Amino acid sequence: MVQIQFPDGAVRPYEKGITALGIAKSISEGLAKKVLAASVNGEVYDATRPIETDAALKLLPGMTLMVKIHFGILLRIY
Repeated sequence: MVQIQFPDGAVRPYEKGITALGIAKSISEGLAKKVLAASVNGEVYDATRPIETDAALKLLPGMTLMVKIHFGILLRIY
């Protein structure tokens, strides 16, 4: 089991190897359809990459991820 901490501070146990997509599905099917990636302990993970250790998790819906990439590129240019 791994302990996953959500942005609101809540902690839930999941099977080792769960993915961000699997966690999103456990919350809501609608959320799962939107999630493309996640921030896992500050590192961006693809939604299907297994989470092997306890982690702080922030799910990243597609639009959020696209905006972060867009502005990240703009900030590096200027």
